[in-house]
Amino acid sequence: MALKFKTLQSSNIASAAHDPETSELHVKFKSGATYVYADVSDDEAHDFFNAPSHGKHHNENLAGIKKHRRA
Repeated sequence: MALKFKTLQSSNIASAAHDPETSELHVKFKSGATYVYADVSDDEAHDFFNAPSHGKHHNENLAGIKKHRRA
């Protein structure tokens, strides 16, 4: 199944997609880098997509907290 990336209004993040089957959150940055965060629940993804600041939410709840890899 192909992921459907949602364009985000962020100065740092271009788009993101959550895969509920694998519990992975794929985040594409405007720099061109894409990171995949593991063990992101549906609720956590919902919070990320609905955050007033996607970059701030990423920095406070994903970066350095969730296991991740560069895609």
